[in-house]
Amino acid sequence: MALAERLGEFAATRAPEHDREGSFPMESIRGAAGERLPGPDRPPGVWGLGGRPAELALAQERLARGDGSVGLGSWMHLGLIARQATTRTWPAAIFERICREIVEEGALVNAAASEPGPREPQSRRPASTTAVRTPTAG
Repeated sequence: MALAERLGEFAATRAPEHDREGSFPMESIRGAAGERLPGPDRPPGVWGLGGRPAELALAQERLARGDGSVGLGSWMHLGLIARQATTRTWPAAIFERICREIVEEGALVNAAASEPGPREPQSRRPASTTAVRTPTAG
């Protein structure tokens, strides 16, 4: 929990800049992944510090306290990987490749549920939705 607290404090120092710029807090997410917080952030065999679900939830809460985007983004990644590790609904070769990319390259994954049509990770299609900054939505 001390590690999660420290990472949340780091994320908090960067959050105002990301809010102003509308940028993604990648350095805070990468810091969390690099520090190997408890939880299913790695495929079976390299599961971080092996935290229980309650510990993972508390660690995520500490990250989110520092920067909500970090808490939400990392939780979406962790939840998707944990679900696939349990359900194995993706083809085994695809899941193994994604897990390898998480470990070796620091990849982040998520499900693009708002996109039309099938959105499986193996498609690698770019998103069709584009965000546009307007004077009233920053």
